[in-house]
Formats: sequence, C-alpha cells, structure tokens
Amino acid sequence: MDKHQSTDKQLLSKFSTTFILSALLLVSIWVLYWPVHSYHFITFDDGPYVYANDHVKQGLTLNGLKWALTTGFNANWHPLTWLSHMLDYQLYGMWPGGHHLTNVFFHSCNTVLLFLVLLTATGTLWKSFLVAALFGLHPAHVESVAWISERKDVLSTFFGLAAIMLYLRYARLPNLRKYILVIFSFILSLMAKPTLVTLPLLLLLLDYWPLNRLLPSSHSGNNAAPVPLKTIILEKVPFLFFSIISSIITLIVQLTGGGKPVYSQFNIFTNFANAFLSYFRYLYVTFWPFKLSLFYPFPKSFPPLLVSAAIVGLILLSYLVIRFGTHRRWLIFGWFWYLVSLIPVIGFVKVGEQAIADRYTYIPLIGIFLVVAWATDTFFSGKKIQRLVTYIVIPIILIETFFLARLQISYWKYTITVFERVISVHPGLVWVYHKLAREYFFIHNVDKAYHYEKYALMYEPNSPDLHTDMGNIFNRIGQLDSAESHYREALQFNPSDEKVTQLFEMVRKKKTSAYSLPDTSRPKN
Repeated sequence: MDKHQSTDKQLLSKFSTTFILSALLLVSIWVLYWPVHSYHFITFDDGPYVYANDHVKQGLTLNGLKWALTTGFNANWHPLTWLSHMLDYQLYGMWPGGHHLTNVFFHSCNTVLLFLVLLTATGTLWKSFLVAALFGLHPAHVESVAWISERKDVLSTFFGLAAIMLYLRYARLPNLRKYILVIFSFILSLMAKPTLVTLPLLLLLLDYWPLNRLLPSSHSGNNAAPVPLKTIILEKVPFLFFSIISSIITLIVQLTGGGKPVYSQFNIFTNFANAFLSYFRYLYVTFWPFKLSLFYPFPKSFPPLLVSAAIVGLILLSYLVIRFGTHRRWLIFGWFWYLVSLIPVIGFVKVGEQAIADRYTYIPLIGIFLVVAWATDTFFSGKKIQRLVTYIVIPIILIETFFLARLQISYWKYTITVFERVISVHPGLVWVYHKLAREYFFIHNVDKAYHYEKYALMYEPNSPDLHTDMGNIFNRIGQLDSAESHYREALQFNPSDEKVTQLFEMVRKKKTSAYSLPDTSRPKN
C-alpha cells in the first residue's frame, strides 16, 4: 500500500510539474509576441493571402471551400491555410492584430505540443522543456510567427506534431484506429504546407530513438515493443504515398499556378552548392542569431573549394555523429532530423531568389535544440557543474534568446521596418531600395522616397521602373524639369510603356501652362 501511495505521489508530482512548465511555456510565448497585436499587414504576400484576396475576404463559404481545395493561387496548394485565413477574416475583418494573434496561438500550441511529444517519447522532463523553450523563443522562428503570410508554417507544424504524438500512442499499442488518425493528421499537415513530406523518414528516426522499436527486446526500454524491420517499413508506405502525391501537386502548382517560373534562373551546380552551404548557414543562424532578416541574397559565385569543404564537412560530421552516436542515439536522431527535415526547403530544386530563409528553420531546428539539450545533460554531469549550468547558464541563455527574439519581432511592425532591417543587414539590394521608396512615397514622405530611389538608381541606372518612380517623386513636388527628364529616361529603355508616355505628356503640358511653378528646390538627401 505504501508503495502504491508513493507511486501515486510521484505521478501527481510529475503531472503538476508538467502542467506548470507547460503554462510557463505558454505565458512566455504570449508575453514575447504580444506586441504583434498592434502590428500591421506587410505589403509583401499579406495582400494575396488576406487583405487583397476577394476569396478570403468573403469569409468561410462553400464557394471559398471549393476555391481553397482547387486553387494553385500564389503558386501553392494549401487549402487548410486558405480556410484558416478565411476564418480569421470572418472573425477579425481588416484588423491585422487578430490575424497576428492567430499565428501566436498556433506557435504557443506548437511549443507546448513539442514539449509533451518529447516528454512522452523520452520520459525526460527538463531536457524536453529546454528543447521546447528554445523552439518557442528562438529569434529565427520570429518570421514564421510575426508574418501573417506564414500561417502555413505554424499550422502545418501543429498538425505534424499532432501526427507524431498520435504515432507515439500507436507505437506503444498498435491498432488500426490509431494508425488512421496518424495518417489523417499527416494529411492535414500537408494541406497546410507540404514541408513535412519528410515525415516518413522522421518517423523512422523516432523508431530508432527514442522509441527503440528497431532494437532487440532487451534494449527496447519501456517506450515500445521491438517490431520487425519489414513491419516498420510497411507502416511508412501510406505516409510515403501521400508525401509523393503532395510533392507532385506542389511541383505542378509552382510551375503553373501563377508563381514566377524561376527554375530556369539557376543551374544544377549553383542549386546544389547553395544547398550544401546552407546547412552550415542555418547552423550559424541558430547559434549566432544577430543578423536575421526577411531576405538573404543568393551568392554571386560559389568558390569550388568552399563548396567542396561544405560537402566534405557534412559527410565528416555525419560520420562522426554515427561513430559516436552508437551509445548516444539522441545525437543521431537530432542531427539527422535536422538534415532530413531541411531537404524540402534546402534548395536542391530552386524556387525564389533567396539563398536561405529564417522560416525554413521552423521544424529542422528541433533536431539541433534536442542535441544541445541532451549534450548539456551528458557532458555536464558533475553535481557542481550541472547546478551551474541548470540554474545559471541555461536561464541566462533563455533570457538572452527572449530579448533577441523581442528585438527581431520589433522589425515586423510595418513594411518599412521589415525592409529597412533587410537593407541594414544586406545593403545594395536594388529591389529593396525600390520597395522602400514606393512605401515612403505612398505615405507622402517624399524625402525618404527620394533617398531610397536615388540609391536604387546608383546600382541600376538603366532601369525604366526606377526612372519612372523617380519621375513620380519629382512630379509630386512640382519639379517638372527633373520629372520630365526621368520619364524620358524611362521611355528610352522602354518606349512602348503607355502609362509612362501619358505621364511624360502630362508633365510637358504642365510646364507650358501659365500656372506652372519654377523648379527651385530639390528633395533632401
């Protein structure tokens, strides 16, 4: 009887601690991201996804459901994401804060769900908590949460983690109902964003560790009974089937669904070179998250020696992980989770002009955080050093991570703050200067518009669009000679542009009018 009472007390204590830590994670996430409730839409994808999308602005309707299931709009097939935006619009209308808070809601759920998944799978409380805390607070994940258009990240991950949690239950006591629920959650994840097409491989990693289903019964522990390899492989066939279907649909809509056909802009060598280098760039971002931005330009060149070093480095690191991970299987699990889950977004098939993106780390960094947490516990096992790490070092790291993330969140308040951050990290991006000039022109800050347009023209003096916009700036402040000159330059490079022709003629008529003013001032530099 005493033994039973002792066991009950231990279970109650563990449940209480789990509840408190889950609540702490939730509170931390909401405190961290609360400022976004006053943030605005970003004029970079938020338009097509929300405020300029007539289907979304109708709210949840049968026509909207049909459109979401069949459209390849914006070069993506993610009906669940469209439906979530429709529901948000029905609830919040044009209040961007509500749309932001939905992202925060899913991110907070993902953080707690990750904690519970790891706790259920490994039985280790504090290491699971540390992984979840790093996941929830890391600055690299700000883009997926603070950008309304990245609803697909947090939504897909929610259903992906739910699928993993259901898989843990299935692995311990298999039955058809549990298995179908895992597949259903996986399908929902793919319908939000096809990032987790690698889930069949990730489930195999879970079978290896921490479930230990691939080991003899004497080593299997308490997580799950050992299962023949053939059975484990056959279990993954339906998942693989849906991954293939999702990948085919994604490829089709990205080629034909209204997105830019950017594949031809890059060759196989540059794609693969960038992919191998990106594995290390993402690791750098993980441990030194001080220069994060919305956009990372594609390198102009790839020195063969550097690319070779990246390939050799990945192979060598993977060998060392396997070599020393025999008795530390968490090391193999974490490293290969990182490698495998990055495959869909690493750039072997190039879509877009960015080299890397913070949003692509949302799922992969779970593996790195797990390695950090388990390595900390393994290599600082002495009582004194463990207390120092547990009670001083780790809290300091988490607090620093919190404030770095808060700083990163602040850049997402307006479109202008987002792109001024990009320019501060990556100066010389003409399209960003041009976008900032247009944003400032829209809010009637002509001095700032001129400032950024001038920089853009320094880099691309033969761009008709830049000359047109510069002409518009001078036209607005009445400097008609300068406006005429820039419109003329634009027409030189693009003579068939009817809109610019009309602007040019309009300025000339103004100049001949008796009411035209002399050109006496210039915008401030």
